[in-house]
Parts: sequence; C-alpha cells; structure tokens
Amino acid sequence: MLPQTTGEARADVLLALCKEACNRSGEEALALSQTALEIYESLGAAIADADLANANLAVATALKKLNRTQEAGIELAKAVAFRREDHFAFLDDLLRMQASWYGELGEWQSALECQIEAIALNEIDGDEEFLALSLKNAADCYWNLAQYQDAKTEYERAVPIFKNLKLVDDVGYCYRKIAESNFELGNMIDAIAFGKKAADIAFFGSASEPHARAHLVLVKAHIALGDLEAATPHLVDAQALANFTLDRNWELVVEVEQERANHMKAGGFEADAIVIEARLSTIRETLG
Repeated sequence: MLPQTTGEARADVLLALCKEACNRSGEEALALSQTALEIYESLGAAIADADLANANLAVATALKKLNRTQEAGIELAKAVAFRREDHFAFLDDLLRMQASWYGELGEWQSALECQIEAIALNEIDGDEEFLALSLKNAADCYWNLAQYQDAKTEYERAVPIFKNLKLVDDVGYCYRKIAESNFELGNMIDAIAFGKKAADIAFFGSASEPHARAHLVLVKAHIALGDLEAATPHLVDAQALANFTLDRNWELVVEVEQERANHMKAGGFEADAIVIEARLSTIRETLG
C-alpha cells in the first residue's frame, strides 16, 4: 500500500505505521513520523492543524521512547500550539503530558504554566475529576518550586473535589502534602492535624511509602515543637514502613533515618546521632 500512495495519503499511512512501530523500535517510529511530518509541512495551507499536531505528537512520542526528552518536549510544544488553534477537546491531556515531561527535566516553572492552563480549561469544561487532577499537579509544581503557600492552596482546592468523587487515595495524598507544606511554612499544629488525617487513610492502603511519609511529617512536626515523646511512635512506624518492604526506596530510608538522628540529638544522644549520620553519608554518596 505504501509505495502507491503520495502526499497526504502517504503521510497518513506513515503515521499509522508509526503507531505500530513504536512498540517495536523507537528509531523506526521516529523515522516514519519525521517523514510524515515533512510531507504534511510540504503541503502548506492545504493541511489541517490537526494533522500537523498528530505528526508532531508522533515525533515527540518516538523521541520520548528513545529517552530524548528535551527534543521530545520541543515537538510536543508544537503539537500543543496547533491544538490550541483548532480548540482540541482534549488539549488539557496534552498539557498535562507536556507538564510531566518538563517535570522530568526539572523545568518546574514551565510545568506549572502547563498545569495552570489545564486548570483553566477544566474549569470551563466542568470535568471535576480532571480539574482536581490538574489542581493537584499544579500544587506538585509549586511544591518543587518551594512555593509552599501556593502548593498548600492548590492541594486544599483539590481536596473537596476528590472527596466528592470518593477518590480516597487522592484525598490522602493531598492531606499529606498539606501537612508537609504546613511544616515548611512553620505551621506545626496544622502539619500534625493533616499528617494524622493522611496517616489514617494510608493505614488502610496497600502502599507503604505514603504511610511512611505521613508518619515522617508527624515526626518532624513533633520534634520541631520539642515533643519527643509524641514523635517516638511515629518514628518507629516510619522506620518499619520504610525499611521492611520489598520495594525499598532508599531516599525515603535516608529521610527517615535522618529524622531518627535528629530525634537523638534533640534528646541529648549526640554520639549515637553522629554514628547514624556517618552511615547515612555512605548511602547519600551512593545515591549521588
């Protein structure tokens, strides 16, 4: 079929083949999608923005599969621009994808701008679940930019929507991030209140990391208030959840053990804390 086709029809076939090739070979998918894009671009005004967007998206997806995220982001931005022009119904999905790729590159301000645009679209289209998702994602961007007040505000906006949708895990996540934001802002009482809510939800969940992190913020807040006795049971729980799991997150282990060292220092056991921190330095060196 391919040799007998020309122009737009040939490009359409190439994109169809690209989708199949993407599961086999990123290089093959990239070659097909780039050729299709070149054909569409050569047709000038005769080709619809939607076709150009699809081709740019195909190129972006192939580049992403090859771990060429920076280049993939450039192509995805072109697809987003075309889809803005033709008022694409699912532009918010593309924006969230774009934001996630920016996040992988550590470009959190660019990611935030995508999420804010997605929020505006979701507020117009009235899809509550996607609005809550965009709010949560925007809050994550603010968090990574160390803009904790803005992060807290967006998490708080997302909570009632997630509650209305009965998305318990998402509510628990937002509670924990509100707690962590309050801790960073110096609001220890609120950090404890929301940390407890997050721990209550995580207790019944299947994932150990969210549960450990809920206890971890409680440890930090209680230590900051000088209440070492209240911090102790949460420290024990955080240690157990972080260490005794098949899918161990070493960064989480380091965070928990650092708080154990902080707890010891606050309790007057400086020598023991030094031993723990010396061991942690080896792990930190390994993690880079």
